[in-house]
Amino acid sequence: LPAGRNSFIFEYLGSSTTAQNKIINPSFEKGLWTQHVGDCNALDTNPILDMKLSSDEKTDGSHSLELHATRHIACTSIKVPVNPSKKYLFSFDYQSPNAENAGYYLGFDGEASTSVSEHIPITTTEWQKYEKEIATPADASSTRLYLYSYADDGITNIITRYDNFHL
Repeated sequence: LPAGRNSFIFEYLGSSTTAQNKIINPSFEKGLWTQHVGDCNALDTNPILDMKLSSDEKTDGSHSLELHATRHIACTSIKVPVNPSKKYLFSFDYQSPNAENAGYYLGFDGEASTSVSEHIPITTTEWQKYEKEIATPADASSTRLYLYSYADDGITNIITRYDNFHL
């Protein structure tokens, strides 16, 4: 099809090529990525944060990640191996009953220490899918993926859920 809003791009993977997800435990079926919730905005010593698996709200498998932030920014992360100078399709599902944004950060190793991050507006309480093409730096061998739940007013418990990661 010609380029335009109704066009599709297909990639053929021959019999000798397979698409392999670089993210281990992409749907949290083997538990959380880290034992404890991170405080990614430790502006004082009074965070109110939590992290757990949700079996009620999910899109793939039996669980999703649920980050809670009342004060500061709740986060978790995982190290993901990548190949240098490659393009990957990065995707995941996200949902919240009360957050304004979901967010992620991909920090690549290597001399340049480049990164990709985004605040993703949440406009509905339904699950949504995020997709983005990611190009790895020429000297990258891994990236650290961070996920966030952003506190709002210091009183409301903001809940942000994530599931079904692919890279």
